[in-house]
Amino acid sequence: MKLRTIAITPILIAALSGEGRASDVVIGTRGPTSYQLDQRAAYSQNSGSQSLTLNTIPKYWTGKESGFWAGANIPYKHTESSNGLGDVTLFGGPRGTVSAGGGNFHFLSYIGETLPTGGLMGNSRYDTRVGVHGTYLSAGRRFEADMTAEYSMTGKERPDEIFGGVLAGGGGKRLRGAAGFTGLRRKDGYTAGLRGVARLTPPRDNRFHVEFVGDAAVKAKNIRKSRSAAVFLRYNLGKL
Repeated sequence: MKLRTIAITPILIAALSGEGRASDVVIGTRGPTSYQLDQRAAYSQNSGSQSLTLNTIPKYWTGKESGFWAGANIPYKHTESSNGLGDVTLFGGPRGTVSAGGGNFHFLSYIGETLPTGGLMGNSRYDTRVGVHGTYLSAGRRFEADMTAEYSMTGKERPDEIFGGVLAGGGGKRLRGAAGFTGLRRKDGYTAGLRGVARLTPPRDNRFHVEFVGDAAVKAKNIRKSRSAAVFLRYNLGKL
């Protein structure tokens, strides 16, 4: 299997798009419609090994300023030795908006359950995740600061994990960008890295946008460093 070829094709056509766990631009806000289909393709290198992960993430929001949100993460992974469906994660929780410092702070909190669906690339265990995505947008939305914090309870087979990410950036309605740091910590080690995101919304169509994301681990202990490049394509369904 030519993983480099497989990875480049969906990136060029932007038809699929990686990891549900990440910090992102405007990550704490709801979409412009009640439903959103998030599809991702992420190519990664980890100590010489290569993989391509495809994720389908449908999402649903209620309310405008506050309400609830829910969704699912359905992964499919290709490696040099095998490929198949991974474990599905279901998630949901309260969301809201708070006025702060002349702008607004948006948050999406959640609890998620990863189910051992029996796929070839699954972990055959139940994981529980509790976390929050937050975004501060200045007046006029020119500046933003984004954060993600998540605690994963992975059971007796491996240590629990804490993930966090912080980004800062901004832009306009059609083009936004941000950069910052991400980190993963567990009892037996950690990894810390850099992340950059560029988001493009095509003219005359607010129903979808595309993001280009790059990650690089810069420091690690007992966890292998990795690098990845991804494309996220999100389509908003329903009335704008």
